[in-house]
Amino acid sequence: MKRLSIGIIVDKNRHYSSWSFQWEDYCKSYNIEYELIYWKKINSIDKMLNHEIILWHYGQYSYTEMTFAENILKILKKNGCLIFPDELETFHFDDKIIQSYLLKSLNINTPKNYIFYDENDIFEWPKYFSKFPIVAKLRVGSGSQNVRLIHNEEQLYKYSKKMFSNGYRNVPSFFYKLYSNVTSLNNFKTFIDRLKKINFFLQSKKKALKLNREHSYVYLQEYIPNSNFDLKIVVIKDKLSFLCRHTRPNDFRASGSGNIFYDHSLINKQLINYIFEAYDKINCYCLGFDVVVDKRNNSVNIIEISYGFNFQSIMNANGYYDRNYLWHNVPLNAPNEILKILISKYEN
Repeated sequence: MKRLSIGIIVDKNRHYSSWSFQWEDYCKSYNIEYELIYWKKINSIDKMLNHEIILWHYGQYSYTEMTFAENILKILKKNGCLIFPDELETFHFDDKIIQSYLLKSLNINTPKNYIFYDENDIFEWPKYFSKFPIVAKLRVGSGSQNVRLIHNEEQLYKYSKKMFSNGYRNVPSFFYKLYSNVTSLNNFKTFIDRLKKINFFLQSKKKALKLNREHSYVYLQEYIPNSNFDLKIVVIKDKLSFLCRHTRPNDFRASGSGNIFYDHSLINKQLINYIFEAYDKINCYCLGFDVVVDKRNNSVNIIEISYGFNFQSIMNANGYYDRNYLWHNVPLNAPNEILKILISKYEN
């Protein structure tokens, strides 16, 4: 068998949360041959094709990566490379509308979604939802950016008019991020850690300025009353871990709030079963689920899905559940788990 070699695709200015650092450390620890490939270099595809496994953790705020990464990975797979993320992880990445279609098609419980592609149809909203408030989102973005609660017809028509004209930019807001960070501070160390990351935020913002404006659709989602928190649940094969996020003060949004906690009483058998069932239906290596539990009937609602997430925050749960609901005191290291799966697949 040919000696295993791994290509880790990176950009020059790697974000601190990039999984590539973890993959690099893993290869060094186990003496696995690897190469960092700067994908924007001329003839980088030739380097990629020299490896049996290709890993690429790319983000939604990079215009060039969002434009080219998925199709480059498809080509590599067609040429026999084992890749991550695979097509089943990427085709719905950072597209809430496609995610809503996917979840609905697989009969996975999700809030009711209403997508309008014709401006005139918005005036027929009473046919689709009977009461306000309702959540309006751009199909792209993370951390609750460009997510708003619409309370009445006037706000809905105003938002619709904007979306069917010049629309909105998918650019992370510095002031919104600052507000989230300040309101979730719990000690001086956290303050210093977040201060050090400002430069990375500014880099992401600069990249996002190249993204196209979002327009010519309105995406609305049913508002689900909850207990001022949501869940991020991660599944890789037979392992499930989680974190909980408080909503921002006087706000309904929790994603990106930075106010993270770990409460096992919120993770019951019903939820574990449902998330594993959804994971199996979607059929990916790795998935992070944004979940809200409806306090009216305790139903599990999957809001969004993504192959990428802050793996360190998931590791801080210090363990994972298996399919028999047993908790294992071993942190779930998502990048390492993915690499182990691909290495095992290559060897077999």
